[in-house]
Amino acid sequence: MDKVESFQTPKCDGEKSEGLKPGAVLIVSTIVVSVLLAMIMGGRVGNIIGSQIPAAVIVLLFQIGKRFRNSKSRWKIYLWSQVLVLLGQLASFV
Repeated sequence: MDKVESFQTPKCDGEKSEGLKPGAVLIVSTIVVSVLLAMIMGGRVGNIIGSQIPAAVIVLLFQIGKRFRNSKSRWKIYLWSQVLVLLGQLASFV
């Protein structure tokens, strides 16, 4: 049987993808925002998963453009979409 190769997202022409890895600050800040969102939503598993779905859909929509098909862009988009969900949750308390 033939070997099945893993799928990798296509690289954008003229762009060095080696330098576009997410930094530790970006990853940690995304995790902190996600934990804050989980704490605000009461820590229930269903609510936490439900709050992650809009952010994941936004990241998937941005994958249509070639500029956003690298790990650093995915983390940035995910972070900002989580911040917007967090602000929406905080606004519901007002």
